Amino acid sequence: MLYLRGSEGITQHMEIDFDKDVKVKLEDVTGALAFEGLAEKSVISLYDGKGELVLYGKKGTAPLELTLPERGTYVMVIGHPTLRAVVRSFEY
Repeated sequence: MLYLRGSEGITQHMEIDFDKDVKVKLEDVTGALAFEGLAEKSVISLYDGKGELVLYGKKGTAPLELTLPERGTYVMVIGHPTLRAVVRSFEY
């Protein structure tokens, strides 16, 4: 599940298909993304509205946390070597 939290509370909720529940939480004030339930070796690629890669992270044994550089439109790609990639767009 992808929860996007805005000034009006949760503004968007999307399901992400993985073999277990994946939660992505966005902190509205800081732009911090927190991931829960990601399979080890999952790769997160985050692109801005121009299609440029702005953040990249790989899930190891430690929790994965990324911070958005600024407000705007983003496309998140969650990939894994043995699972189908999931692509979601959102506004921050």
